[in-house]
Amino acid sequence: MGYEPSEIPDGRTFIDYLAQENMSDALNWREIHTQLKEMFLDNPLLDNNFALACSMLTGSILGYPVLEDQSRDMLLGWLYGDRTVKLAQLCALGLSTTRITKYNVRHMLRSFAKVIRMGGFLWSRAI
Repeated sequence: MGYEPSEIPDGRTFIDYLAQENMSDALNWREIHTQLKEMFLDNPLLDNNFALACSMLTGSILGYPVLEDQSRDMLLGWLYGDRTVKLAQLCALGLSTTRITKYNVRHMLRSFAKVIRMGGFLWSRAI
């Protein structure tokens, strides 16, 4: 959106920064929502559940939409492969009831690699 991360003070969200600059309006909130949707949800290379979880977590870091700590921990637990995360809890967040298993892990790893590349991290294979 044209801002440098260094412009935002430590411990503040992007929405907090916009509010401080009197720019926290519905247009900026919609732009954040649109960019998250384009980056994650509209990307055919990402698993749907993985993309939704990344979108929700990234939005929470930016400050819109705000996730409760319990929901954030549940999403992170699901991404970590924590078996204590209940499938019904995932449904409440909008994810389908799919656990990360040895059968779908390849697609999840591809999604993870794609998100890492989107974040600007490059790696080379050691020979």
